[in-house]
Amino acid sequence: TPSDNILITNNKIIRARRNGLSITEGRNIIIDGNEFIDSGTSTALSKGTAPQWALDIEPVWSNGIKYEIVEHVIIRNNIERGSEKGGFINARGWYITYENNTMENTIAMGETIGSIVRNNTFENPGNSVVAILAGMNDKRGYGNERNHSNEVYGNTIIGFDKGIFLQDPGIDLHSNTITNCGSGIQILNTRDSKIRDNTIINETGGE
Repeated sequence: TPSDNILITNNKIIRARRNGLSITEGRNIIIDGNEFIDSGTSTALSKGTAPQWALDIEPVWSNGIKYEIVEHVIIRNNIERGSEKGGFINARGWYITYENNTMENTIAMGETIGSIVRNNTFENPGNSVVAILAGMNDKRGYGNERNHSNEVYGNTIIGFDKGIFLQDPGIDLHSNTITNCGSGIQILNTRDSKIRDNTIINETGGE
């Protein structure tokens, strides 16, 4: 029986060697007001091991069979910093919302329907590459049957190599503010998407 009606709140998850929190099956889950610190990093007593994200949503699918389902999850008001590989990732969860989180590392999503990344703040400490990875650019060519009705909006992004990397179909990307990034928005192999009303600012100069 899948987990249902779960609240995860006010926890400090520090130096988990793999992921800070993994969700592989469940619905109607709220993750609110937690701190994820140094997820997946190595210490003198423990070596970090993959995937090394702060929060990983990843149900098991194989050979066309959905063995597990994750849907209707709200991730809000959390703090993430120091993660080894990335902040929060949604791989095959449906109706996942990330909102009002304070991030040093990536929020990534792919093979998802009805998911939202909104009103988060990303500030690069100096070693993170991309703030929002909107799609996985899967070489198998998954299309709109696995990616549609997703939104990325209202986010504040400062100081990344790439602000937003758009790689999947079916995404409405709007009203984000991207400051001092090498590339504000980069597009690869996407279609049936909208990019509108974003603000991209360079305050540092350059050639």
